[in-house]
Amino acid sequence: IYRFLIDGGIHEESAAVLKGIYDRGWPMIQLGAVVTTVFSYAMIPYLSKAKVRGNKEVVNELIKQSIKVCLVFGSAATVGLIVVMPHLNVMLFTDNNGIDALILLCLAVIFGALFMTAAALLHGIGRAKLAAYFLFFGLVLKGIGNRFLVPHFQITGAALSTVMSLL
Repeated sequence: IYRFLIDGGIHEESAAVLKGIYDRGWPMIQLGAVVTTVFSYAMIPYLSKAKVRGNKEVVNELIKQSIKVCLVFGSAATVGLIVVMPHLNVMLFTDNNGIDALILLCLAVIFGALFMTAAALLHGIGRAKLAAYFLFFGLVLKGIGNRFLVPHFQITGAALSTVMSLL
């Protein structure tokens, strides 16, 4: 992101400041995504047992339940983080710089949680390689998004790239 900011005409010192502002959101985003996925991970052992037993109906039901739990908690965490982000930014960093990018980055909670839940579910049914392919595709998409969005939209472009790649 730093290099792409400079490529977009931002001075090195300003690019470093912008990158630091962008990085403010990640600990909160990670906390929201991890807390969200913990609830849906509880079903993974039951899913694996049902898969081994060949009970497709139970497998499908557990997958649906896991995704529903993830969506409920992930949506709540996303909306909650969006609402508190302006205040949290000021409280932790004494300013509200980059708030638009940080609020956009909050959407990464729900999409990140969905990806982590889906990856765990795929692993639980023996399809971990598929999750790895999706991860690789998302990383490529993030790189391409950063390349084209950051020079034009700065850290808001980086946040948009993150959300698009997780989506």
